[in-house]
Amino acid sequence: MNKALEQTLEFAKTFKQHIGSLDELEPLKSRQLRVKLIFEELKEYAEASDVMQTFEWLCNNEVENNYSIDIDENLSYNPTFIDGDNVNKIEQLDALTDLTVVVDGSKISGGFHYISDTAMDLVYNNNMNKAHLTASHIAETAAILGIELEPVFNEGKWLAYNESGKLIKPHNHVKVKLSTLLDLNK
Repeated sequence: MNKALEQTLEFAKTFKQHIGSLDELEPLKSRQLRVKLIFEELKEYAEASDVMQTFEWLCNNEVENNYSIDIDENLSYNPTFIDGDNVNKIEQLDALTDLTVVVDGSKISGGFHYISDTAMDLVYNNNMNKAHLTASHIAETAAILGIELEPVFNEGKWLAYNESGKLIKPHNHVKVKLSTLLDLNK
């Protein structure tokens, strides 16, 4: 268990917060509180980063459309944003640290703290597999997806980016299977 998660677990024990396990459902009030806290800290990060227009647009779009959006595509078509560069690095750090604590608290309350490091390893390894094998592999992915991709060779890996700069994983990339961690603990 990483240091931040260990510290948050100590806090949860000291202040008698819910500590969950994988074989139980976290109480509804606890889940609601966790979502509210994450949202609050995310909002503070958006404020500190001077991107409140983007934050508000994302929130409104989710509520109005009730579906996940492709942020890169939609942001590039919205010329009304007045986000700026009035960034407060101290407040960014504060919000990011608070987000870490709240997310780690959610792991603890949901019972995921026992498998969190292993889950991170699986996600990390899967993310590192988002590199393409060769430049021709990028061309194949572009053809299958029907989009133009910018190939970049970096750190011995072939990477592909779309026109808005988003990393595009290979067409044959396999999504990480975190369910295997939950199956092991039943």
